[in-house]
Amino acid sequence: MSNCLFCEIGERQVPLDGHPENVVLFESEHFYVKPALGHFVEGYCLIVTKDHLVTMAELESEECVELESVLDELRRRLSTLYGQAFCVFEHGAACPIYRAGACIDHAHIHVLPIQCDVTTSLSGFRASRISGFGELRSFAASGLESYIYYEPEPATRLLYSCDDRVSSQLMRRLICQRLGLGEHWDWRVSPLFEDTARFLARWQSTFAPSRDSSVAVG
Repeated sequence: MSNCLFCEIGERQVPLDGHPENVVLFESEHFYVKPALGHFVEGYCLIVTKDHLVTMAELESEECVELESVLDELRRRLSTLYGQAFCVFEHGAACPIYRAGACIDHAHIHVLPIQCDVTTSLSGFRASRISGFGELRSFAASGLESYIYYEPEPATRLLYSCDDRVSSQLMRRLICQRLGLGEHWDWRVSPLFEDTARFLARWQSTFAPSRDSSVAVG
């Protein structure tokens, strides 16, 4: 899609010099992984769809399986650098009115190599436990509600229904608040390019691009 930065990154149509957040770390058939801008935790990455989808709820069943494999591979690589703790979330703007905190209209999942439980701050939302990404698809079918997908730890998958307005970048706000990082939640105000570049250098020194730029899933 034209004028979509995430589409352009996936198609390698963006500048890389001075923009470490535009580098594709590795990819599969339908997804790519990049460093997150607003890099308030070293190792913070995004898993992004190559097709222009709005949320992961729009994935086909086989793409959900592929996403699980990409997430597992990203966890494996990040654990080599940072240990076994992870926090994963998506602002799923399945309803165009209630956007669940989303600020970019291209499906992506946030993966942070830290343990950070903000479930108490989400207690005002209707919550349910799910077993996999395929269970998000009901939101795409109805289009009446948006959602927040959240893994405070790998074994716990929570789905919060959002039928009201939610602050932009809500999960980043809550995590930064929990970590005592002040206004770093807003990637527009605090892009943290140097922190992103530091992570990229560490990643590239560990995983050779010629060998590790793609991952087979199935």
